[in-house]
Amino acid sequence: MAEFIVMLNESMPESERFIMERLDDDDTHMYVLPYAAAIIRREIAELSKRNFSNLRPTRRQRKIAAVKSNFQDA
Repeated sequence: MAEFIVMLNESMPESERFIMERLDDDDTHMYVLPYAAAIIRREIAELSKRNFSNLRPTRRQRKIAAVKSNFQDA
């Protein structure tokens, strides 16, 4: 995930970059600007949504689909 955050930071214009300092060589610890937390969370959520959207539906999703199907059949 740290690599993703570094890549996200580097993809932004210089004036919008949010990593203030990297604390070690492997980028697992870093200081970021306070407003960056919301940006990072949003981008990680989008990444997860893209990566896991093709997985098997959850039990709740299957139940909702079954209920919708019953309404359509009626």
